[in-house]
Amino acid sequence: MLEALLSTVGFVLRAVENVLTISPEIIVEVVGYLTAKILIPIISFGTIRVQKFTSSETGFNSFGFKREPRGTLLCSVTAAGWLGVLMWVLFFVAAYIRINSVTADATITAALAAAANLWA
Repeated sequence: MLEALLSTVGFVLRAVENVLTISPEIIVEVVGYLTAKILIPIISFGTIRVQKFTSSETGFNSFGFKREPRGTLLCSVTAAGWLGVLMWVLFFVAAYIRINSVTADATITAALAAAANLWA
C-alpha cells in the first residue's frame, strides 16, 4: 500500500517537473504561433496570412514569407511563432514601462510636494 502511494506521488512529481520545464521551442511554436495566427491578419488587414500548423508547404524566403498567387503573403509557422513571441515581448515591455512611469510620476510628485513643504 505504501509503495503504491509513493509510486503515485513520484509519478505526480515527475509530471509536475515536466510541466514546469517546458522547452522554449514549445512556447515559440504554440503560444507564439497562436498569437500570430490571430493578430497578424488583423494587423495587416488581411494582406498577410499565417500558414496552417499542419501544412507542409515549402518555398518560403529567408524571412519566412512567400507570395501567394492572389497577391497576399503567407507567413511560415516558424516565422509566425517568432513574430507572436515578439508581440508578447513588446506587450510586456510596454506594460512594464507604463507601470514604472506611473510609479515614477507619483515619486516625482511626492518629491516636489516635499520640496514645496520645505519652502513653505
